[in-house]
Amino acid sequence: MGKKKRTNEGDEGEKAKGTKAPGTVDRINTAQISPETIKTLQKIMKSYRPIKLPSYKLPSYLFSDVIKNRASITLRPETISGEHELENEIRSLRKQTSQLLNEIADKKEVEKKSKELEKTIEKLEKKQRLQYLLDKVNETAREKLLDSKEFRDMFEKADTCNAVIMSVDIRRSTELMLKAREPQLYAHFITSLCTGLTRIILDNYGVFDKFTGDGILAFFPDFYSGEDAPYLAIQAAEECHNYFASHYEANRSCFSSVLTDIGLGIGIDFGLSHLVRLQDGLTVIGTPVVYACRMSGAKAGQTLLNQPAYEITSEIFGEYVNFQETEIEIKNEGNTLAYLATLSKKTPKTKPPNWFEEPETPES
Repeated sequence: MGKKKRTNEGDEGEKAKGTKAPGTVDRINTAQISPETIKTLQKIMKSYRPIKLPSYKLPSYLFSDVIKNRASITLRPETISGEHELENEIRSLRKQTSQLLNEIADKKEVEKKSKELEKTIEKLEKKQRLQYLLDKVNETAREKLLDSKEFRDMFEKADTCNAVIMSVDIRRSTELMLKAREPQLYAHFITSLCTGLTRIILDNYGVFDKFTGDGILAFFPDFYSGEDAPYLAIQAAEECHNYFASHYEANRSCFSSVLTDIGLGIGIDFGLSHLVRLQDGLTVIGTPVVYACRMSGAKAGQTLLNQPAYEITSEIFGEYVNFQETEIEIKNEGNTLAYLATLSKKTPKTKPPNWFEEPETPES
């Protein structure tokens, strides 16, 4: 009977082995796991960290039991794998979002650079189109020409205007050239001289016309130089005389002998003049130009005014300019009355031209 009982117990044991409740997982018999395997599993557990997502925690059913040392461990690999896939997908989305944001930022930067480049090109095209005029006026007027259409039209649409004409001539320039020790020295002397004279004219709101070979032609139109144009022309002439004297003294070493009666003869006239745009720039023509050039045949260091220039200057600035009647011999005309002009010690309160004070009108 004892044997039958043992047999029944064995049968029940076999039945127990073959029967499992639905949804259950076999427990691992820790007695059958080696210490090395236990250590490996413990390392895996320690190295695993929950995914940090806003308002999200790993479910507690990931691990049903954890017992340190030789413990019974229940693992659900399919749950862990799902969480890893979610983490990878989120990382991928974040990467794609970052790339997209960078592309958007790059696109905006490209658009910004493109607009800046278009503005630069537009400004360069304007400079190229206005090059014939930009070098003939001062820095303030150059900026105004680029920014204001009305101001450009003052030059481009003004066929005729009242203007003070100023002709500067280097007296005895041929003898001066022959006294130069080397041609290069004389070229440097003339180039630097004309650069300084041009700067003086531009600073006094004059317009540089051309270099004549032994002098300079400039004009002071009423729409640009303003109502003080007659005085500004005489003031510029006085400064040019002083500049030549200091420049000639500083460059005496360029000449084999130094002539003492060398200087500038400056002629000034006033009247209706015509502005003509030639290939190389803007130039002025008319009767006042002719007589300004003839008056520049004055003696070295003198400024001579023709009759119209004298009349307008003496009327407005008589107390600020000293006049002395003289005469000059003009070829094919004979002796002609002229007025030797010098600045008095009294200085008028001149003001910038109207365009200098006017607010800029934006381009359409």
